[in-house]
Amino acid sequence: MGNALLTSVVMLSVYGSGYFFYEWRKTFIRSAELEREGAISQLEALKQQVDPHFLFNSLNTMAALIGDNAPAQDFLGSLASVYRYVLLSKDHSTVPLSQEMTFAEEYLYLNRIRFGEGIQVSRDIAPAALRRHVPPLAVQLLLENALKHNAFDRDAPLRICIRAGEDVLRVTNNVQPKTMLESSTRQGLRNLVNRFRLLTDRPVDIVHGDDEFAVTLPLLPAP
Repeated sequence: MGNALLTSVVMLSVYGSGYFFYEWRKTFIRSAELEREGAISQLEALKQQVDPHFLFNSLNTMAALIGDNAPAQDFLGSLASVYRYVLLSKDHSTVPLSQEMTFAEEYLYLNRIRFGEGIQVSRDIAPAALRRHVPPLAVQLLLENALKHNAFDRDAPLRICIRAGEDVLRVTNNVQPKTMLESSTRQGLRNLVNRFRLLTDRPVDIVHGDDEFAVTLPLLPAP
């Protein structure tokens, strides 16, 4: 009886140690992947980044040249806000959805100046969702993807819907394929999926139908 009990204890200890090591190894690998992903992102940002002082000084000079033209001043203000957000968020793996949505509104404003009534956007976002997190620029990437791959104008607008509950955010748009696509590496969505894979086990869901394109992102808890 004593030997059987001892054997059981040893087997349980070995199993427990093995399970602990497996979970520790999985966590370690994920941490290493996150660090590697962050290093690669920072390197790419450094390759593409214009000196922020140069840009903001240029924007200030342009604002002075524009003078009292209110629409142009508003456009420059939004452009500066967009660039500031990109600079400030690049060192974070996630940001609150509230911040991401504020940035998305500035991004949409800039595109509405360009496309006018060709873009129609509706929103239905639960207050609790705004406290959850997403990778920075995640929502903007989905908006950019819709703008890049669809033809639209005032008579046939691009209709984008942003909905968020407590656990997921869903962005949909009607499908109106361009006859001639802009040059694209088609890496944006793939990179977004990979970023979420490093942060959560919950998948990104992408559905490309004939009439609607939909992407559902899992909302993440605050770190």
